[in-house]
Amino acid sequence: MALLLLSANLKAQLHHRYIFVDDSIIQKTYQVTRVVHHPEKCSQNPLLIADKPWEGGINLYGTVLYDNGKFRMWYQVYNGKAKDRSFNTLIAYAESEDGIHWTKPDLGLVEFEGNKNNNILITCRGTSSLYSPAVVKDPKPENPEKTYKMIYWDSMSKKELEKYGPNFPPGKNVPGWRAIPGEGFFTAYSPDGIHWKQYGHQPVFTCACDASSLNYFSDGTFVVFHKISVAEDRHFRILGQTTSKDFVNWSKPSIILEPDWHDPYGTEFYGMSGFEYYGNYLGLVWIYNNAPADKSMNIQMAASKDGKNWHRAADRKIFLDRGEPGDWDGGSIVVSSNPLISPPGYPDKILIYYGGGTTTHDDSRYREWGIGLATLRIDGFVSMRSGMFNGKLKTKPIIATGSKMFCNCDIKHGYIKIELLDENGKSIAMSKDITTSGTRKIVQWEKSPKVDIAGKKITIVFYMKKSDLYSFWFE
Repeated sequence: MALLLLSANLKAQLHHRYIFVDDSIIQKTYQVTRVVHHPEKCSQNPLLIADKPWEGGINLYGTVLYDNGKFRMWYQVYNGKAKDRSFNTLIAYAESEDGIHWTKPDLGLVEFEGNKNNNILITCRGTSSLYSPAVVKDPKPENPEKTYKMIYWDSMSKKELEKYGPNFPPGKNVPGWRAIPGEGFFTAYSPDGIHWKQYGHQPVFTCACDASSLNYFSDGTFVVFHKISVAEDRHFRILGQTTSKDFVNWSKPSIILEPDWHDPYGTEFYGMSGFEYYGNYLGLVWIYNNAPADKSMNIQMAASKDGKNWHRAADRKIFLDRGEPGDWDGGSIVVSSNPLISPPGYPDKILIYYGGGTTTHDDSRYREWGIGLATLRIDGFVSMRSGMFNGKLKTKPIIATGSKMFCNCDIKHGYIKIELLDENGKSIAMSKDITTSGTRKIVQWEKSPKVDIAGKKITIVFYMKKSDLYSFWFE
């Protein structure tokens, strides 16, 4: 399968894949259940640790891209012991040939304690902290010098405040949040992902937020998903979204997702990595379990039909969990801005890079952060599963966008059989039994090698036994 970067490659949307993270295409089921699958963590994790003098700790509040024949990572560094406050938080760079073994190249850009032999890209302005460096590669840059675009949280320096003044009113202090003049999201541009030029001296937008991710949608919109708070009494974390067409003028932050009465006490949303996936809008939500006896972080899923209106998905079950107590990721995890799908060496896999910490969010005494990798079967977020008894899944009416039908399935000594119904409920075609597993199984029809369905509204019935159906699509 060809390489696909979910954040930028518009070819991803040519063939819409129907997946089952929510009930949007399901009309009726019988003896079929939804199963949430979990990415498999790499046995060599953590792949990156803090092992440089300027790295007190590292985390993947950041981005991994497969670009120019290699894996490239922009990540966050913590260094609370740095003598120069501007090095307390900063952005660093790493790269890899295989996605497993990473190097931190000497870039020669920023001087740290008298030496430029380091992988530092950008330091904070020194009045607050720099968080969440998120990067996209613009497929249609208005200027080659702006091919790579970055957004991150920071605060204006004292000199900038004196010269330019804050362009947004100062926020309001609430317990758990201290507003700082001139804070907000800043942007930067680069021709190569290494040499960055910061845009202006003031934030492009601000809110009671910091943790963020960034993606580029196929309609030409840059989308930032970020933590936000509207609580009057404390810093209660929910999810916001801000968009731009030119990476300069940004919409007012809007709330897109909040915990509700179905969630356990203390549930908050620390952030979300939102992305396009074969015509679907998906989000990996960083769940903060902010109960007195917990404070851990793990990952659940969200979905959207339009990239604007979001809802919880995958039955609110944990998708990617923290490790066991004492593990490098045993306390908290967050995920990269965008997953990667099927880069070289990983056929039919989704790669999810994530940051993990040994302790929970509020416990910094023994915290060590690292960066690792988890892989998932393509389309493997959830499956519809049938067991020992014959099951059935009937879809809502859909438009067949091609004459050939494919499915991604796992058959365990059972079968999947597919029936197509027209708008009046009349059977159009019945497939041959699918009895072997595969991520791209072409559907063969019983009476004819080809069925004329392209452009027509149809309903699909899957007859199943001892099998998992992950997705289906038309070409």
